[in-house]
Amino acid sequence: MSGWSRARSPSQAPESSGTSVSPSTNGGGRGNAARMEQLFGERNYGILSQSQVRRAIARNNANAMADLPGILSAFRLSTRPAYDEEVVQRIAEFQQNFYRRESAGTPDGIVGPNTRRLIESYYRRVDPGEVDATVLWPPAGASIDQQYDHYARLATLFGNAPTKGQPLVIGIRGVMEFAGATHEVKDINAYDDTYVMILHADDGKGVWTFAGATHAYQATSGFSPNADGRGGGDVGSLRPTHDGQSYTLEHRGNYHGRQSLGIRSDPTQWGASKTPGWWNLGTVPVDRDTNHDRIISDAEATASRQRRTTGRGGRDATRQIYNGVGDYSTVTWWHPGFTETKDTGDRFASIGCLTAREEDVDNVIAIMRQTGQNARMIIIEAEEAVRRLTAASGGGARSGTSTGGGQ
Repeated sequence: MSGWSRARSPSQAPESSGTSVSPSTNGGGRGNAARMEQLFGERNYGILSQSQVRRAIARNNANAMADLPGILSAFRLSTRPAYDEEVVQRIAEFQQNFYRRESAGTPDGIVGPNTRRLIESYYRRVDPGEVDATVLWPPAGASIDQQYDHYARLATLFGNAPTKGQPLVIGIRGVMEFAGATHEVKDINAYDDTYVMILHADDGKGVWTFAGATHAYQATSGFSPNADGRGGGDVGSLRPTHDGQSYTLEHRGNYHGRQSLGIRSDPTQWGASKTPGWWNLGTVPVDRDTNHDRIISDAEATASRQRRTTGRGGRDATRQIYNGVGDYSTVTWWHPGFTETKDTGDRFASIGCLTAREEDVDNVIAIMRQTGQNARMIIIEAEEAVRRLTAASGGGARSGTSTGGGQ
C-alpha cells in the first residue's frame, strides 16, 4: 500500500508489521478480530501531499532535531535518527486534531512554536488543575491480550464488562490519545478525546484507539432548546455513563452524504420510570451548557440531570426535558466531524453529536457488520477513569506532577 498508514495501537514495536490482534485460534480464515486489524491497519489519512512531506522533513531535520525524541515518545513511534514521512504525517494529524483551537494553524507537519507548545502541554507535563493520565494507557510494548485486558478492566470498573463477540467502544472524554495529562473539556472544533474499540472474537482479540470528539463544537445553536428558560439555545453533550449505564450504536445510513451511526439509550438507566413511545433512536440524555461559555460545569451537569417539568407524561418536548432523565436530545448521532465535507459543500459541525474522521466512523460500522452485532458504547470522563483505575490498583491519582506522557 502506498502512502502513510499506521496501526493505532500503543504497543507497536519497531519491527512490527502493524498487526494488532492476537494469533488466530480458529484454525485459519479471516475472522472478526483479523478483519478489525485489516480495516484499522489500512487507514491512510494522507493529510500532507508528498511535496509538503518533503518540506516538513527538511525543515524539522534542520530546526527541530532536539524535539524528535520527545515526539517519538509522545506518539509511541519507533526510534529513528531523523524525521521521516511517518513522523511528519503523525505531527500533521495531531495538528489537524486542533483545527481552530489554540492557534495551531493549518496542518503542515512542521514543529514550530505552537505545535511544540501543544505537544509539550498534552504529552510531556501535567499543568496545575490537570490530572496525570498515564494510568489510562497500557504500558508501551504490552501485548494485544494485555492491552485488551487493560481496557476491559477499565470498562468493568464502570459496570460494563465486555461481551465476547460484541464490539465495545469506550469514549474517554477530556484526554488526547495516549496523552500524559487530562485537559479541560470545551465545546470546540477539536478531536481532543480518545476512542478505544475492543473486540474479543473467536480468532483472537482486537484493540484500536483513535481520536475524536465526545463533545459538541458550538457555544449555542438555534437548533438547541432553551432548557433553563433564560434565553438562547443550550447546546448539550452526550451524558457520561456510570455504573452499568451504556449506549448502543446502530448503523443509521446516509447523513449528508456520509455513513453515520445512530445512538440508542434506555431512559430507565438514567432515572426514568419507563421508556415512552417517543423515545427513539437518537434520543439520549445530555448535559447542557446553559451559560454558553463552551464548558459544561459540574453545576450545569447537575442541573441538567435534575431538571423537571409539569408537562403531560412528565415531558416538555419544547425544552426537551423528561422527568427522571432531565435534559435530553432527540437527534444525536455519531458522524464525521469538522475534517470532512457534507454533500452541501459545508464542513460537518456538532451541536451534541459524536464525531471522528470519516474513515474511523466507517470502520466502526464495518466491524459491526462483520460481527453481526451492534456495538455497545460507554462515555467516561478521563479524570474519573484515572481515579477508579488508581483506586483499583491501591494508589492515589496525581495532579500537576507528571512529566512522563503515558510511556
